[in-house]
Amino acid sequence: MNNYNYAGAIAQLGERLVRNEKVGGSSPLSSTFESTIQSSKLMPISKTINIKQNNPTVEEARKKLIAELDKARSGNFKYVKIIHGYGSNGVGGVLGGAIRKSMKYRRKEKKIKDYIIGEKFSAFDSTCRSIIDKYPFLAKDADYNNNNFGITIVML
Repeated sequence: MNNYNYAGAIAQLGERLVRNEKVGGSSPLSSTFESTIQSSKLMPISKTINIKQNNPTVEEARKKLIAELDKARSGNFKYVKIIHGYGSNGVGGVLGGAIRKSMKYRRKEKKIKDYIIGEKFSAFDSTCRSIIDKYPFLAKDADYNNNNFGITIVML
């Protein structure tokens, strides 16, 4: 009978992956585990939805957003970043305002957990800090602390 500690080896390999270390080694599992991880895609936690592309009307953007949020939810994403823009001609501002209003309703309907407007997506905003406490991975987003009026972050 083989006395190899498979559970211990799996735990060690998992810890090394979390630290982003090379997995290889001499255990019976390491080569199989490494090739499995390399051949599969780890599930991302976020998705970016660009609704300003092609200059849609508010209604077109809202329909696209609802469809994309449904896809993201079924894909088990933790959050989405909505790019709605904020142009000087006001188009981005109109889309942004409409999308944010829509997110307020979605939160009331419990279709989303919460949302943060881009300009408040910062360590300096108390509401954002409480959301970051619940979802610490959000602090790693490239737009965190960047005062970006053209985005909205939505927790699914």
